[in-house]
Amino acid sequence: METTGRKELRPSGCPAPLQFDLLEGHAIVAAGWVVWMRVAVFIKREAARITASAGVESTDAYVGYESGGYSNSVALTGVGTFWSNQSALVIGRAGSFNRMSITGAARMWSGSSVLGETAAATGNVVTVGGASSLWHNTGDLVVGNAGAGNQLTVGGGGTVTAGQRVLVGLNAASPDNRIELVGGYLSAPELQINTGTVVMTDGELQVNRLTNPGAAGGATFLWSGGTIRPKRDDLDISAPLTLTNAAGATFSTLDTGWDPRTIRVTGVIGETGGSQGFSKTGAGTLILEAHNTFSGTAVIRAGTLLVNGSLASNSTVTVHSAAIVGGTGDVGRLQLSAGIYSPGNSSGTQTVAALYFTNGAFRCDLAGDGRDLVKVTDEVRLSAAGSKTELDLDVNNFTGYTTHEAFTIVNNLSDQPAYEMGHYWRQGVALFDGASFMAQDGGNSAWLQFKIDYDGGTGNDITLTVVPEPAAMALLLLALGGVAVSRRRRQHVRPRHRF
Repeated sequence: METTGRKELRPSGCPAPLQFDLLEGHAIVAAGWVVWMRVAVFIKREAARITASAGVESTDAYVGYESGGYSNSVALTGVGTFWSNQSALVIGRAGSFNRMSITGAARMWSGSSVLGETAAATGNVVTVGGASSLWHNTGDLVVGNAGAGNQLTVGGGGTVTAGQRVLVGLNAASPDNRIELVGGYLSAPELQINTGTVVMTDGELQVNRLTNPGAAGGATFLWSGGTIRPKRDDLDISAPLTLTNAAGATFSTLDTGWDPRTIRVTGVIGETGGSQGFSKTGAGTLILEAHNTFSGTAVIRAGTLLVNGSLASNSTVTVHSAAIVGGTGDVGRLQLSAGIYSPGNSSGTQTVAALYFTNGAFRCDLAGDGRDLVKVTDEVRLSAAGSKTELDLDVNNFTGYTTHEAFTIVNNLSDQPAYEMGHYWRQGVALFDGASFMAQDGGNSAWLQFKIDYDGGTGNDITLTVVPEPAAMALLLLALGGVAVSRRRRQHVRPRHRF
């Protein structure tokens, strides 16, 4: 069937849905609108092409309905071309190797969609590519309901969205289903990987939940490039992520409305094919709570990274000028060339394999009754010549201390002396070993004096000792001197005798 006008394929006034079957030949819809109103469209053994600003409307649509319905194809292409399907769109109900493509800024709307509905439906493929090309589902999008080997590919600036969930492999009986995000956008409240694989090499994944319920069938998320971003809210990731290209993957903690959010990752971030890492961009917080195994570099360009689980001891975290790193979990090598390192969550203890300070700031929290401490198992290197690491000390409402009490801020568990590697700076002044400096306790409206030692504790720890302020010491000495003079005077007073 070929048409260039506007047609309504149903009897006038007929209340019941009809069925329109394309059985042989090529169906071409072009140059205008063809409207299939209240019609279920069954493309059984066909190649259907919708082009040149044509429009199709239907209630349900099936591409490959019967077991004999295989190798059917539907192509939507061109600006203004669309297909609006009110209810279910099924690519491969019982048939296999059926295809649908949406390119050239064409658009497809559907209530919900399934690739591979029954176990007999295998190898069905949908491709969405090209700037402004869109496939939107108001409900779920399922890649592999019961069938195996079905695939969705998104690339070239195309967009696929779901109002509820995108599911890959509904259960263990539907293996080897796949989503490839090679560019463009995949957006939904939840991406649920039950079985099969998601391969992300470019583009953007926008979700609020990335899950792997039960880890059935060896579900996999392979990530070599592109950005994972929250969709208008915080993002929880419980699925394991496998990095496949060094530093090609990016977490952004700015949501799709460009508001700062929190990404919490409880799934393990691992690697394959060598040492791999990732980048973090945008204001907001990335929290890693699993025992992660990747050995490459995590580059923190902006926002906050909190490691409350652990990173591999041979991994590296580098901190850029707009970033903060902290947490209570174990970290490998930490390189502070800019930005801020602040161990703990507000305050707390963190263990680092190696700590390298070149620039930036070491934020140490002694506020209230909290105490920050970083334990270093390998080596500590402080600012060398030409670089400065600021000691940012928070002592607001400083309580629970005594004069001359020493607080360890870097517990150096190695044999290497920390002070031989450099020193901190504070407000433009170099803090050499034994130097004293003042810090304001804004909560108690007081100034406190500290002395820094790079050979404190067990001999190579960095400690801060509370010492009396000079004025207080002078008053104390004056008071002690007054007591001593008074005592001497009393000793030299002779008794008077009355006659």
